[in-house]
This record gives sequence, C-alpha cells and structure tokens, in this order.
Amino acid sequence: MWRICTMTARAPGGRVVVVPVYEFRPSAPWLTRLSSGDVAVLRLLVGGRTYGEIAEEMGVSTSAARARVAGLVAKMGVRDRSQAVAEAYQSGFVQPGDATPW
Repeated sequence: MWRICTMTARAPGGRVVVVPVYEFRPSAPWLTRLSSGDVAVLRLLVGGRTYGEIAEEMGVSTSAARARVAGLVAKMGVRDRSQAVAEAYQSGFVQPGDATPW
C-alpha cells in the first residue's frame, strides 16, 4: 500500500517546512519476494493476457510463459492465476481502473 509520510526540511532563511513523502509499504508478504520479471508477469495477468499473449510479449515460448506464471503463483502462495490477480487487487498493489498498474 502507498502511504503518505512527512519529512521536515529547513528552507532558505531558516524556516522549517513539512514535505509530504510517499512510500510503498507492502501489505502482503509475497510482495517482497517478487522479482522484476514476476512483476512483469503479474502486470500481464492483471491485464487479462493469455499464456500465448504473455509468451509473445516476453519473447518466450508458451510453455516458458506457463512456467513463469506457475512460479509467480507459487511465490504468491495462491492456487492459480485468477487468485493471483485477485490477490494483487486485495493487497492494494493494483487499484481498480489503473490502466498501467506499474
């Protein structure tokens, strides 16, 4: 989940200002286990891509795409690709209406 924090800084003239800082705090343990490749696969799953479309987009065979999805599902600790997408929304990693979640 994105969280707004604040930070203080000293402006010219000695004035102290409060600056908003946004940080991403994973709300689900699986978020910290994902590689950039896993995030790319999850992005494609959230976009409704088939195994064939994932393979084409990533430049791999369909069986390699299936293996990558299976690896993602295992890291997330979910049953299947549909549950992976649902978990991405439930964790706040993806927001409804996001055209490009990342």
